[in-house]
Order: sequence, then C-alpha cells, then structure tokens
Amino acid sequence: MRLVVLSGRQLGLHVNWTTLGPPLEDPLGQLPGATVLAAPELRRGTLRADRPAWLSAIRTMRRADAVFWMQMSARPPAPVWALAYAKPTATRAAATVDAWEPAVDKIAAVAAAQRLSLLFVFFREAALDIARRRPGLRVEWLPFGYDAGVFRDLGLERDIFAYWMGRRYEPLHTRLEAYCAERGLTYRYTKRGGEFPDPHDLNRVIARSRYFVVTPPDLDNPARTGRYSPMMMRYLEGLASGARLLGVLPNRDEFERMLPLDAVVRCAPDGSDLEAALDRDFTDPLAERKRLAAHRRTVEEHGWERRAETIHARLADLVAGKGAGVGDAVRAAA
Repeated sequence: MRLVVLSGRQLGLHVNWTTLGPPLEDPLGQLPGATVLAAPELRRGTLRADRPAWLSAIRTMRRADAVFWMQMSARPPAPVWALAYAKPTATRAAATVDAWEPAVDKIAAVAAAQRLSLLFVFFREAALDIARRRPGLRVEWLPFGYDAGVFRDLGLERDIFAYWMGRRYEPLHTRLEAYCAERGLTYRYTKRGGEFPDPHDLNRVIARSRYFVVTPPDLDNPARTGRYSPMMMRYLEGLASGARLLGVLPNRDEFERMLPLDAVVRCAPDGSDLEAALDRDFTDPLAERKRLAAHRRTVEEHGWERRAETIHARLADLVAGKGAGVGDAVRAAA
C-alpha cells in the first residue's frame, strides 16, 4: 500500500498541534509504503506563488493508494482538503480531533459527502453517535495518544506538590490553592494556552510534580462540549511524565478501556473532599504501585506510535478489500 499522510504542519496551526499532529503523522509516515506530505500554503487564493511545490505535491498524491489526514473538526485546512482529491480513486481516511456534541451532525454530514472510506474519531461518545446517525459511514474510535518524545519521567526530585496545565475548573483550583498555601506546599499552574513554547520545558515541570491535576472539559465549558466528557491527552501526558493524577474522571467507560480507575486520585469537581482524598492517597500502601502501573501501561499502550500502527493496519485492509463491514468499525483501537 502506498499511503500519503497529508500534513498541515506548514499552515500556521496552533501550538498544541506540536504534540498532536507531527507525533502521529511522523511514525505513520515511517511505516511500510507511507510518506508524509506537508501541504503548501495557498497565497491570495491561488496556487501561483507556490506552483513548484504544488506540482510536486500533486505528483506525489497521484501515486497514492490511500490518503490520511487529521482535522480539528469537520474539515482540514483548505490546502490539505484540496490535495486529498488529487487522485479521486484513492482510499481516503481522516481523523477528527474536536468532535464535540454540537458539531457531530456537521462532522458526520461532511464525512459522508466526502465519501470517506473511514473516519477515525478521538472521542468514543462521538464515534458511537456518528455511527448511529450515519450507518453507511465507517467510523472507528481512535483514542488519544501522547507524544513519547516529549513526555517522560526524568527521575527528578518532585519538589512541586501539584501542577495544573492550561484550562482549569475554578472551584477545584481555588480549593487546591488554599490547601497548598495552608501547608506551605508548591502549587504551580499555567494559564490557558500554556507558557511553554518548547513542550520539553513543560515536561520538566510535570516531571517535578507529585500530582498532575486533571478535569474533563465539560466541567468548565459545557456549551462547547455538550454532554461529551472525553478522555483527553493531558491524562496520558501526566502519567507518562511519572506524576500521580489528581482530579476528576472523564467518561468512565472510555477511561476504563484505556487505564485502571485507580490511576486517578479522585475528588469532587468542586474540591469539597480534596483534603480527604489526598489523605487517603497519603496513607494508601499501594499508592506508589498504582502510580507505577499507570505509568507503565501508558508508556506501553498509548503512545502516538501505537495509534499510527492502528491507522496503517486499517487502511491496508481497506486497500486490500478486507475492510470491516459497515456498522462494525466502531471498536476500541487501544
């Protein structure tokens, strides 16, 4: 199978894309018969400024048996979308990242109109809903992974008691801030968007933290998420860096398919039982064993490389005519 992995990495994407896009695209591009193709920019709505790059990209596309790309919601950036159809007979598959409930109908409609051979969805709840609403569309839940080249336990002293990355749920944040202030403990947090242009600097902070605080996005932004409470990358990133997770579980069914429930020191979303939850963890003789087991399982099963292998295997089956029957493709790829 000749697979072209279409990438939007040259199109000025958000900084968070650095631990999401290339970490999946690059290992996928290293599998047999695959190559990564970065879509050139469109300038002033034309191809003229980058004509040589576009001609080269189109030639590469015309040799493809299968094409894969990633998109934030219903469609990728325009240059990626344009190149995806340079060879009409190629098998096409996409992975949608932010499949929030308010956007699910649009994502499903566009995927059906595109005649995708397979749509990977990072939220299990969304994958199930799309499969029910569009029974003629092959849909598969592909769990989030983490960037193993960035997030790892560095063996540092864990002199930070707790760290909260990016978006926060204020009731729990306030309780945790007060808890640490009363005991002289270090609590670090960064604002939305983060303060680390180099993700390795972020990893060094997590690798110094005893607890890494996690909450699902539906707590602080239900208008965006709808009823979905997906398992996000941050859970895996904290575990891969060797920290103990502290906070609130996402969708329980989705989480349990990936990790043991005791991977998280659970507390109420408003932090009302925070002190009791931490006391239980302090006195739990198995706490360290639980941390190490969750870290080991994350490293062994949830790197983006594993997700790349799943994508490659599914596309190889489709190109060979061995694809799953319609309605059978929503499965746990982890």
